[in-house]
Amino acid sequence: TENLVFLSSRQAVNDLAVFASFVRQFFQLDADARFVLVGGSYPGALSYWTRLKFPHIFHASWSSSGVVNAIDDFTAFDDQIVQSAGPACADVLRNTTLLIEQHMQQSPQENARIKTLFDASPSDFADDGDFYFLLADSAALAFQYGYPDKVCVPMLQAAQQGRDLIEAFATYTKSFFYPTFCPGIGARSYSTVLQQVTTATPERNERQWAWQTCSELAYFQNWHNNNSIRSRFLDNVYQLRH
Repeated sequence: TENLVFLSSRQAVNDLAVFASFVRQFFQLDADARFVLVGGSYPGALSYWTRLKFPHIFHASWSSSGVVNAIDDFTAFDDQIVQSAGPACADVLRNTTLLIEQHMQQSPQENARIKTLFDASPSDFADDGDFYFLLADSAALAFQYGYPDKVCVPMLQAAQQGRDLIEAFATYTKSFFYPTFCPGIGARSYSTVLQQVTTATPERNERQWAWQTCSELAYFQNWHNNNSIRSRFLDNVYQLRH
């Protein structure tokens, strides 16, 4: 849209320079007052790029794990998730993904049933790739943000007790993943259908995220071999059709 053209790293770098100038004037700072930029991950890249372009405005920058080397097919993400999960938990999550794939390909009715089990509307998730991406994040973000036991404990218990792995993963997703990572919107956060709606609300940021990853940053988290936890249908073919 006409508004998203301003959502770019270049615009953000220039905005920071303007902001620093405003702060200096508003607070009447001394000429020797120095600005230091601090950021981690994507803000880490931004702090580095801003210091690089405006060294006369920003005295220093601290870029922690700055994503300055944009990678298109970022399969290494899943390698780390598998390592963090450990062999037993990774095996259960991998098997769960395979079971979901098998069920979803049985028939349109079974496809819709599985999505509904995760409180995902079949009409919102007409593209199966969106649903597979939701499932991948449901597992991966627990490890990325320090909650491994939230997913591993219930899934390992379900496997040991011979319970339905799909239902166990759906229960975890609805009780922990949605409230923690998708508050107020749940599964619909991953729907391409929803991303096409331009009305902005506080809980909806996937549209902006999709725009920046597609226009500049990439880091598409894709499947690449049988060791991967995420669905084999998550590849650049899926990413580029969005």
